[in-house]
Amino acid sequence: VSLGQTRYLSLPIPQSTSIATLLLPILTGIGIQISRPLLTQSTNRSTSYPSWILPALIFILLTIYDTILTTLATTALIPSETQTCLLETRWDSMFHGHDVAALRRIQDTHQCCGLRSMRHKPWPFPDNHGADGCRNLYRNRTGSCLGPWRRDLRVNAGMVLVVAVVCWLVKVITILLIYRRRDNLSLRHGMRRDYVASLTNGDDTEDNGQAAARGRIEAAYRDEVTPEGNEEETMANGAPRRDRDRDG
Repeated sequence: VSLGQTRYLSLPIPQSTSIATLLLPILTGIGIQISRPLLTQSTNRSTSYPSWILPALIFILLTIYDTILTTLATTALIPSETQTCLLETRWDSMFHGHDVAALRRIQDTHQCCGLRSMRHKPWPFPDNHGADGCRNLYRNRTGSCLGPWRRDLRVNAGMVLVVAVVCWLVKVITILLIYRRRDNLSLRHGMRRDYVASLTNGDDTEDNGQAAARGRIEAAYRDEVTPEGNEEETMANGAPRRDRDRDG
């Protein structure tokens, strides 16, 4: 829309700016599609650091792109002498170049004559009969073209500014969402590692507990068996002594 109006109304906006405005959303989408998998492919910073190089470069280039368009749009959007000078310069070039089609499109679109006044460089071009050709030809027109033509310039500059700002916001929001997703994935991986570690430690603790229980059971069994063994040994040692006493 902006490119069509810029060309149709011969606005003092470079055609390259309009084309750049059309390309910006496309380039932003391509940049996001390229950067997203590189930013989300790993949650380990030590291994994913090289994957940040290309997304960072894309973001910087697109930000510079946005900044240039925003600056150009702001210059044409804010009312100033520069804005009026741009309009007058463009009108003069069309008037002195006898660009009848361009002047007629502007005057017919806004039902006006001339630039600063109805007699200021209008079409039909002034001749020996004066500069009232447009007013005499179109008697229903009562104003000049500078005011409505300036509004056209502001509207189109505003559209360029909106596109640049929206594309910048889309990039920022996308990066924030990717960061949030990375944090969530890191948190999930950390919780999973802690859970697995707790299970492993629990198994080790259970094994140690079972080994300790077996040790206590074996110790208790030895304590029970040892007195009987000592008694048998005492009886065995005492029998020969009684036999010797009996022999004596």
